[in-house]
Amino acid sequence: MKSQIQEYINIAKLTKKERESEEATSQRVSDNVQTQVQNTIDTHSAWKQTSDSEQPVLHPIIESDGQPELDLFKEYQAEQEKLPEEVDIKVRKYTIPLDGASKCTISVQWTIGNSSTWIKVDPAEDGSSAAIQLNINHPFFKPFSEKEDFKMVLEKFAIAFALAEIRARKNANPDGMISPNAFRTHINNFLRELTDED
Repeated sequence: MKSQIQEYINIAKLTKKERESEEATSQRVSDNVQTQVQNTIDTHSAWKQTSDSEQPVLHPIIESDGQPELDLFKEYQAEQEKLPEEVDIKVRKYTIPLDGASKCTISVQWTIGNSSTWIKVDPAEDGSSAAIQLNINHPFFKPFSEKEDFKMVLEKFAIAFALAEIRARKNANPDGMISPNAFRTHINNFLRELTDED
């Protein structure tokens, strides 16, 4: 009995060490994410607000070689627009139960080439289906577009996005207005349903 108690104590100590390690790692990762996102905002944001009452004014950020970063980005966008949009021939279909009585069939294709739009959603009028084209060549996704796990997350997010859009349209007021809060609530619920955790 004494050896079993000692074994439980050892397990508890190990678990406590793991929790402390996870908390430290989590804090480090959180700090790193914040730093990276803030650096992106600081170095790549060309829109600066001079005062709360004025409209945003575009200020190009000057790179070390003297070329305005905004001009480089516009040149990049112009070149991307010239590329033909390639649609992956593989169509992935998912049937998702929306409630006890209805389902929605979502088809997803990846596009490569033109990087102007990150997602295109073409829902059926009745909300029973939707076709999604996901642009994995969009500048925001490009650094991660070769990673399979990122593509899985992106595809799940796009499905949740499309389903939330469909559901929010069904709940629109008579003028067709959709509450942003309704969309956020729906996407939150669909993201929760699309997690791998039980």
